[in-house]
Amino acid sequence: MKGWTKEGNSFFQEGPRNKETPQIALREERGRIIAHGIDTRERITVSKEKSVEQIERDIERRLVPKYLAAHEKVVAKRNAVILAEHKRREQVAELAELLGPVGRISPMYPDNIRIYAKGFYGDLRVDCGQVRLELSAPFDVIKKLSIALIGE
Repeated sequence: MKGWTKEGNSFFQEGPRNKETPQIALREERGRIIAHGIDTRERITVSKEKSVEQIERDIERRLVPKYLAAHEKVVAKRNAVILAEHKRREQVAELAELLGPVGRISPMYPDNIRIYAKGFYGDLRVDCGQVRLELSAPFDVIKKLSIALIGE
């Protein structure tokens, strides 16, 4: 078929293959042709007995509109995750800079900052703009920190 590349028992549209470009694949299964989007669950089945032109029209009419809408959502969600990851890394770097020598970004967990200070240690974990602080310290150190936090 013109414009398609065969790989194993499937056919893929010719052209760039990346996560941003919509991609449709075809395969034969039990006498039917299954057309589906690479990155979504959108799919249709077509009789193997139809002509190439009829199959192309069915794909254009029945699959492409649903698939393109679903693909846009997949790309938007992927981009939101990437943006959130960049923001989280920026927040971690900003907190690490504020803490100076007291806080170090964990090499194993780059979203965590290990805090080492006089009398205590702990972790800051950054996720989606929220920060969780976990400290291990003697009671009097935690009491002083608590008083400093509430301003008494």
